Amino acid sequence: MKKICQATLLALIFIFVLMSAAPAKTPQQTLAQYVADLQKNPNDNALRERIIKHVQTMRPAPAIPTEAERFEGRAEFAIKNAKTEADFLDAAKEYEKALQIAPWVPAYYFNQGIALEKAGKLKEAKKSFELYLIAVPNAQDAREVRKRIAGLEYAIEKAAKGSSPQTIASPKQNTLEDLLRKIDGRGILR
Repeated sequence: MKKICQATLLALIFIFVLMSAAPAKTPQQTLAQYVADLQKNPNDNALRERIIKHVQTMRPAPAIPTEAERFEGRAEFAIKNAKTEADFLDAAKEYEKALQIAPWVPAYYFNQGIALEKAGKLKEAKKSFELYLIAVPNAQDAREVRKRIAGLEYAIEKAAKGSSPQTIASPKQNTLEDLLRKIDGRGILR
């Protein structure tokens, strides 16, 4: 019995020595490693979620790197001046560059979602809004964002059934065109 207790004690001491010899990573070091891994594999959404959840536990929260803010500014300019789907896609790409540097920033996901939606990239927009809600699950606009996601799901389903994505994405435009046809007689059957 005495030998078993001594062996157990020696094993515990050995484990303790091993654990104390390996330096523990700080939360900032862990974040830096996660971000480096994401930059190698930018489509790893599980890693994005892990980064977001890791940052939510950090006190204080990490600062947004200046380089990410630079891409945010480029994206904001691109959205404000966008006229075509390609312009909105360019804005979404700028947000993606910001997200490669600071993948925990909720506003980047939200704004990227808007740009992707306007670019007609509905599945990608949906994912951006989902990541936004993971980053701020108790956001004041969470209900509206969940409804927007549901709308995107509807549009994706309609597009899969063969409906035109533009018909789905811009019903107001179609209503206006229908009204104009009725007014000028183009839509009236004779």
